[in-house]
Amino acid sequence: MVNDLRVAVFQNLSRLSMPFFNRATTGDLITRINGDALLLQTCLASGVSILVSEPVAIVSIFTGLCLIDWQLTLCMLVLFPVCVIPIVHFGKKARKATGKRVAANIDQSSLAVEMFSGMRVIKAFGLENTQVDRFRELSQQLIRQTMKTVRSREIVGPLVETVSMIGIGALILYVVHTARSMPDLVVFFTGLIMFYTPIRKLARMHVRIEEASVGAQRLIHILDEKPDILEQPKARPVIEFQQNIEFDGVSFAYEDETVVTGLNLKIPKGSKLGIVGESGSGKSTIINLLFRFHDPDAGSVKLDGYDLRDLNIKEFRRQMALVSQEVVLFDLTVAENIALGQTGCTREQIESAARHAHAHEFITALPSGYNTRVGERGVTLSGGQRQRLAIARAFIRNAPILVLDEATAALDSKAEGEVQSAIDQLA
Repeated sequence: MVNDLRVAVFQNLSRLSMPFFNRATTGDLITRINGDALLLQTCLASGVSILVSEPVAIVSIFTGLCLIDWQLTLCMLVLFPVCVIPIVHFGKKARKATGKRVAANIDQSSLAVEMFSGMRVIKAFGLENTQVDRFRELSQQLIRQTMKTVRSREIVGPLVETVSMIGIGALILYVVHTARSMPDLVVFFTGLIMFYTPIRKLARMHVRIEEASVGAQRLIHILDEKPDILEQPKARPVIEFQQNIEFDGVSFAYEDETVVTGLNLKIPKGSKLGIVGESGSGKSTIINLLFRFHDPDAGSVKLDGYDLRDLNIKEFRRQMALVSQEVVLFDLTVAENIALGQTGCTREQIESAARHAHAHEFITALPSGYNTRVGERGVTLSGGQRQRLAIARAFIRNAPILVLDEATAALDSKAEGEVQSAIDQLA
């Protein structure tokens, strides 16, 4: 069940829009998928049998005690609220400590991701000790909150035992005073001790449930999260790109920062358009609006005269191929990375796309050629090689709309000219 929940969380994350990922941190998302699910799994693994067997034991023993001496049993119930108060109190403390522990774990995970992805800069500026000190401080916070949680969990059992022993002592004095039958009392006190044993187990389980509730609430929050970019219930299908792309009075702002204002632009099919501007002028924003990673605040982006908001999202994106300035490769083989551009493509198509992107030569020189794994984010390749694979992935898609976001920035002048020639041929 927990594994299915983890998959459901990952699936819902994959459906969310880009604004969500711009707000979230990688450490937080990793913690939600793994850490929060693990909290819930630990609780369920240790508590399902307790939640079933111990209440049955309590009811059974209570019934037996009532049959032996109902008056003493009612006297014993006076102690029950005394046991409940510390259970609730320390349960809340455990929940609060677990929340802080999760927050420290998130910061620690984010720092690890930050360090591993920026290792080149860290070494260049000699920041190793700084990062280690930050990690050590977060680890100490994590330990402190973990110890608070453990203390809250472990102290409940002794408290229940102390209360029960005080109660038993008081009952012994009461029994001596009332001169009751000794054999029945031996049985009664044995049952009384047995009665508080499952209560102690349930008290510990309550603390664990409070801990798990922190992770459960975070998982529920993700499952309840809805995409900002929604598809219409009866979205119009897109079979083929035929006429033009149009930006009709488009304005867009990131929160309070206006990036695009009143943009009017029509791009006919078969034409080439280059957008030039200084950094931050909105070039990448226009691409994000074209792919409907964001919706415009005003105006509309149209494909063949239809507002993108009225079209099937997967189908109109299938008409486009993107090569971004930030190259993204996956920990797969070279062939598999290229094949991500087109489902069901053949090996011949993969090699043809690589040749058009002028990547075939360096690919065949790799240890296993097209079957060489490129590593996480393509770390085993140079920047130019990663860029060529991204271009090959766009070529194999064979989409009528090819979008290049500074796609040749990492190439030398000769390779850039060759790739530009290949792009011209495709166009």
